[in-house]
Amino acid sequence: MDQKMSTIHLNLLLDPSDRATCVAELNLLQKEILPRLTDNDSHHADIGSATITRKLLQSGCGSAGLGRCLLSIAGSHAATEICREGAAIVLKGLLQRASSRRRDDNDGTNEDPDWSGWLMQFYIDCCSTVCRRIAPACPQPWPPTSIPVTSSYEEKRIETSEQIRLQLIFVVSNLLSLLLERSKEEGEANEATTSMCQASSQLCFTMIDGGTCVLLDPYPDLHRESCRFLLSLADLVPSVLVQHASVLLAKILGCVDGGRSSPSGASLLDHRHAKTRCLALEVSSAIICCCAADAVPDITVLVGGVLMQWEGTPVFDRSAQVRVSLQKAVGNISRKLGASYFCEDSTTTCNGSRSSDSLVASTQTKIQASAIGSRLLSLLLKGIGDEVESVKRIASDEMSLLAVSAFGEGAAVGTLLAPLSHSILLMSFRDAARPWSVVRRAAALTSATVLLQFLAESDDASLVLSTGDSVFIVAALSSCFQEDSVSITMGAASCAFSFGKCGFPAIPLLSVILDSLESQYGGSAICASANEKKNVISGIHLASALSLLESLLRGSASTNLDATEDANECLGYLRTANIPSTLCCEAVLAAVLVDKATASSLYAACDAFVEAVRVLGVYSNCQLTSRSKIVVNLLSCSIYLLAACKCVYDSHESSKDISELLEKIRSIS
Repeated sequence: MDQKMSTIHLNLLLDPSDRATCVAELNLLQKEILPRLTDNDSHHADIGSATITRKLLQSGCGSAGLGRCLLSIAGSHAATEICREGAAIVLKGLLQRASSRRRDDNDGTNEDPDWSGWLMQFYIDCCSTVCRRIAPACPQPWPPTSIPVTSSYEEKRIETSEQIRLQLIFVVSNLLSLLLERSKEEGEANEATTSMCQASSQLCFTMIDGGTCVLLDPYPDLHRESCRFLLSLADLVPSVLVQHASVLLAKILGCVDGGRSSPSGASLLDHRHAKTRCLALEVSSAIICCCAADAVPDITVLVGGVLMQWEGTPVFDRSAQVRVSLQKAVGNISRKLGASYFCEDSTTTCNGSRSSDSLVASTQTKIQASAIGSRLLSLLLKGIGDEVESVKRIASDEMSLLAVSAFGEGAAVGTLLAPLSHSILLMSFRDAARPWSVVRRAAALTSATVLLQFLAESDDASLVLSTGDSVFIVAALSSCFQEDSVSITMGAASCAFSFGKCGFPAIPLLSVILDSLESQYGGSAICASANEKKNVISGIHLASALSLLESLLRGSASTNLDATEDANECLGYLRTANIPSTLCCEAVLAAVLVDKATASSLYAACDAFVEAVRVLGVYSNCQLTSRSKIVVNLLSCSIYLLAACKCVYDSHESSKDISELLEKIRSIS
């Protein structure tokens, strides 16, 4: 170390009342000494810059050490603002240069054996100082400190400069990074002393519950650095985040247990800067992961509250990077929670008997866990359906990693989705039917569509829908077809198409549609259970029902299944005259002459039916009587459509389409 670096007047630095001398010494450190502490320091080629910096911090300029001297100035109310800020900046710079990533080891001959102990105690002292500066009422003498305090009352006053508050958080973040780096080098990762845990806990509490909450500070840079500090705590002292999980999540996400909004209503998820919103998602994910690893009893309540906030604005955030961060956060939480969250819930024990009282609570917890798993998977499905390629890619990767994590190497995404597919599907259609914004409803339809696509491609995935489920889904899709929004109607069409492509799940939907049309528009029951289904969809719009039927049929035509009795059960309806006979019932044909939308939907449904029987090759297996009835009914529909186009709507272009439909009918006759 040259003469200038070794003759810093520490006695002047320790006296913050001498402003001019203090500023001069700090400028010397900041402008002349810090730039020389680099890996390429030609004056000290025998030892690395990190080693020099560590010696300076510990005892380089007197018995108290430069590090403690700078911390004392940065935390002193007696010092002027320019001195406090300069001391914090210099201390931050020294800590950054003390990292072993910048050190020339030289076989470790220059390693200071006292560095670890000094670093730990200095972090504890630094936490105490920061607590006093960012909160008006930090209790003393907690945590224990070796920093001299000039005035207890003055030291407890909050730091008024936002830049100094930022630099103080920078200092503790850098110290925490050094401790984490040191513990990994010594093979003691994630281990911390009791004093360190207490100091970290008190600082964390002060940051979120003091007179001025740092996480909601008006200074945006302070938001981000505070989040980075919490992320470092998650790596080194996760128990601290578990201890303050509820309050932390309330401050970061603007919610409390169960997802209720906090009184302040503030949330970093609504911050104007995208990088702050990304950090908010990352931190909230880290907190939940710490709680999951610690087996917190009310983990499902915490996760439920977090998901309620994530399901709001982040899914539809205008920044693709925020949506990417959301998918990563969902993936991290899902893998940490484990496979038990992605299995079907059950109310019976493994041997089939009813659960005892002790198992009822366990069963309820299991149901809650399954509900959480369904919501997590739904968020990933929305990401896969995102219009931005980077979001799609990350969501797909996270889904694949989760499948492997939950079910073992080689597990397909369909295997992961199958157990909860029923609950995810109903949840998506509930969201699509709610009076929400167009964006949210379209995203719900996208989630259902992506799920059905995965199930159609999976060999072991099956989806069984009850009559009630089918009625609800048909009603939801039909209402979507009646919307003015193109994104909703297109989403409903894609969803119905995917249902048809799945094969078997489309059967109950077809049944509900045909029975509803017949019961409401003058047809007869088509199956023995029709009486149970009559009028279950009162007021269904005819055009929307026909559009839904068309999409299901086109999806059926796109399947790769063989046209055998067992290969594509959905075609059972196509092998009879039920669909054409319903389409040409008197009420439907009468509506064609007065409503253009119904005429267009009827044409599309007839075209889809003809295309399906042609592509799938099942028409030739029908009995001659059924084939004749199908052709007659289709011709009746075509004649009415042709008459309506020429005489009522005067649409010559549509007449050409109907002529092409007649040619297709002739080809199967």
